[in-house]
Amino acid sequence: MSEELKDFQTAPTLTLNPFAEEEKAQPEVKKEEPLMDENVLSEEERKMADQFANQIDLTNSAMILQYGAGTQSKMADFSETALENVKTKDLGEVGELLGNVVKELKNFDEEEEKGFFRNLQKAGK
Repeated sequence: MSEELKDFQTAPTLTLNPFAEEEKAQPEVKKEEPLMDENVLSEEERKMADQFANQIDLTNSAMILQYGAGTQSKMADFSETALENVKTKDLGEVGELLGNVVKELKNFDEEEEKGFFRNLQKAGK
């Protein structure tokens, strides 16, 4: 048999006390690695980061939830402005065709009011 199968137990284990807890293997304690290499920061940047970290009140959940809300709002405003500045003329020939379709639809509505249906509305009054 292969090495992989030797770890499997094929026979049941007999015990006199079925409710006794089995000895659990202690998980190996791993040393936590830092999330960021602090050597990347200069001394001034490290001081700024420490000062900022001291301003955060970890017991104030509202403050934590609102963290970054200002930046998020500014990014949303920027995205909206950027999208508003993209006009159909920036799309080339397709944009021109779409613009013409919109103009035709607007003209169609105006002609409809002036045309046959408008006369029917007047006759019904």
